[in-house]
Amino acid sequence: MADLHSVQRGAAFLDGCTARAAVPGDAAFRDAEAAFRKAISVLDPLAATQADRQAAQELARARNNLGSLLALDPERLSDVEQLYEQAILIHEELAAAVRLGEVDREAE
Repeated sequence: MADLHSVQRGAAFLDGCTARAAVPGDAAFRDAEAAFRKAISVLDPLAATQADRQAAQELARARNNLGSLLALDPERLSDVEQLYEQAILIHEELAAAVRLGEVDREAE
């Protein structure tokens, strides 16, 4: 689990700092994109198997953040749309699970 936490911290740092200063094509942009994609690759299998759904929430956040980064590049808008749609779908599934009582909101 240490790998997951380091990826999350790195992605959170990039979202808070580097990603906002990144310019499409520069090293900071490429590094931020790579960190978000790494987070997604780690979270995807966890989100599919964890009952508490925290990994799914983090996956949605990582997809949203990658979309926000890629939105800085007008040539990547189709990727942005797909990432946002994936994040929304995850959130809709999480909300449905809460409505159906499958998830204890207090535990989240």
